Amino acid sequence: MGVVSINKKPVQPEPVAEPSADQASYLLSTPDVLADLLCACLDNASPQVVSEIILQDAPFTVQLIDVAVKGSSTPLDATEPVTSAVQTLGYPMIVSLVLRAARRVLERKMSAEEIVFLQQLWRTSRFTGLAARCIAPSVNYPYIEEAQLSGLLQNLGLYQQLAQHGDVFL
Repeated sequence: MGVVSINKKPVQPEPVAEPSADQASYLLSTPDVLADLLCACLDNASPQVVSEIILQDAPFTVQLIDVAVKGSSTPLDATEPVTSAVQTLGYPMIVSLVLRAARRVLERKMSAEEIVFLQQLWRTSRFTGLAARCIAPSVNYPYIEEAQLSGLLQNLGLYQQLAQHGDVFL
């Protein structure tokens, strides 16, 4: 018998994991909504006003609900999840989330195409959420906030694809 040589391939290090698309903290929020939300919290606006501002931005809404669910032993009200999350977390935590979201927007390097796409996505999500809010009473659907949240989040997958793949997605 001859000598058998086994060529072992060198162990390749695993690639550094990019933020996964299912992590809400990597989605980019609308800067004007973040500014309005920060002002409302600092002015101690009512929880209803703060909730209405939050419901204009899908990425921030997802992050807020995610933090509230993970940080509380009591479940959120399913019919008013955003209002319930605002009351559960309180303004200091919301301000902290707003500042982190603003930092992500400022630090993200985006191409012109990404910026245009994201602006259109923000506008479409906001419009769809408001349309669902307006339609709900006309079809006797009593859960107005839930309706708006459903409309707002209908394109959440597009935010995730953009966050994960950037220009390649476009």
